[in-house]
Amino acid sequence: MEDIAAKLGTSTKSDIHVLRVGPLMKVNIFGWGAFETKEYSPEDQVVSQEEFTEWATDVTPIKSGQQALSLRIILRLHLNSPDEEHFAYPLYEKDIDVDWNLTETIKTFTQKNWQWIGTGMLIPFIGGIAAVLWKWREKKKEKQEESRIEKPTDEDIKRIESH
Repeated sequence: MEDIAAKLGTSTKSDIHVLRVGPLMKVNIFGWGAFETKEYSPEDQVVSQEEFTEWATDVTPIKSGQQALSLRIILRLHLNSPDEEHFAYPLYEKDIDVDWNLTETIKTFTQKNWQWIGTGMLIPFIGGIAAVLWKWREKKKEKQEESRIEKPTDEDIKRIESH
């Protein structure tokens, strides 16, 4: 069997654990600020004996280093009363070593700080434009001043030469 995750270049990995189940269960996964989670299925689900029941969640690390990922599984029971009883399995916690990824770090930093990066690039650009405009204005002033000085006409030159 081929390792699809390896071909895709991802580090997708699944852990499978056996536990007691009931007809109604609730599953939560917690990243504790080190992981971003996105749920694709409801937390509360009916567990059928005929069909496969799945809790689908994407887990994305947002901090590098040794991080804890926690899973809480709650078995929900009705015990001869209309009131619902809950039985919570102990919190399953696993330490996960998250490698630092330069590309993702730059991408995340850029997405979170685009306004500061844009401003940092825009201010020097505007300053450069302002300097070019200032220099152009100064040259224009010089040309205007030069044109105000009266140039001698041909007659003036002849008079000066004749004296």
